[in-house]
Amino acid sequence: MAFYLVLSLFLVLVGHAFRLLRWEQFIRIYERPLRGQMLRGMAGGYALNFVLPFHLGDVFRAVFTGRRMKSGIGFALATVIMDRFLDVWFVALGFGAFWALGQGGAAVLGAAQYYLVFSLVLALVTWLTTRCTPWLMMLLPNTAPMSRLTRPTLI
Repeated sequence: MAFYLVLSLFLVLVGHAFRLLRWEQFIRIYERPLRGQMLRGMAGGYALNFVLPFHLGDVFRAVFTGRRMKSGIGFALATVIMDRFLDVWFVALGFGAFWALGQGGAAVLGAAQYYLVFSLVLALVTWLTTRCTPWLMMLLPNTAPMSRLTRPTLI
């Protein structure tokens, strides 16, 4: 029994290390992050996720790390959102793989379908948000008028 407990703790730590490395790859495109600060932000985020609802620890992770980066909090929040988005895709692929191997039956198929649909809805909302942002900015009051060169066009 103790062997399985130690093995599970080891695998959780390995999973966190890979998550940290994956998150670092997102940030490294623009700047070289300090791994210690990222680890403190991620550990604090996990601790807050344990006691607070709605994954507020992820917001803490973005704010804590973003304040220490040149790119800022908005960029850090975007990388955290992308990290969570990839988590949903990998869970969907994992359930799909279990179903394809004949493990779990209808329950696994239902979970795979749920996560696949959820990830596709997330992708659609993300795409629509990026495509419609200029149009939404025109509808908001107190915004500067857009020039003819920056005005969105229909494609």
